[in-house]
Amino acid sequence: MVADRKTELIRIATELVMQNGFDSFSYSDLAKHLNIRKASIHHHFPKKQDLGLAILDQVKGSCADHFQCISSQSISASKKLDLAFNLGRDLCDSGNRICPVGSFQAEFNVIPPSMQTKLREIEDLEIDFFTKILDQGRKEGCFHFQGTPRDEALFVVSTLKGALQYARTHDKSIFAKAVNQLKRSLKPQATPAAA
Repeated sequence: MVADRKTELIRIATELVMQNGFDSFSYSDLAKHLNIRKASIHHHFPKKQDLGLAILDQVKGSCADHFQCISSQSISASKKLDLAFNLGRDLCDSGNRICPVGSFQAEFNVIPPSMQTKLREIEDLEIDFFTKILDQGRKEGCFHFQGTPRDEALFVVSTLKGALQYARTHDKSIFAKAVNQLKRSLKPQATPAAA
């Protein structure tokens, strides 16, 4: 039961991060959500930083699992990229929430150094994942872009994070439009017909 309580605390806290940000909720808020005393939270996570690290560990594990599942499939890079985009689309469609990584990034200057380090590990995981897909796609001839696959991965990840933010404040269709634009920008240019 203790492990279940800890898991539930992380789950609810992650939801709060995706709705309002890490700095915007207190242990009192979390206790009200679970109808428990603050002391129960402090038992599992003595400081909020401890809870933050647990959330980031959970997010990192989830990202690693999703990325491994996609990467291990014997499919084209284009199909892998579609599956990756679907992760963001699912998040966008799940309500007024944003990516937990994006939420922590917005609060980077106010989270403790240990959480900053963990966040950078997740960012590296994301960028490496997209770099591999883009490199595969360039080799297959289905993607065309200037610069290195890592440079393009930075562009793709930044666009997706921004699109999720805009979709939250404007309209969910913004995310789909951004994804479609990314796909168009990656398509190889048609070669002009010989005269």
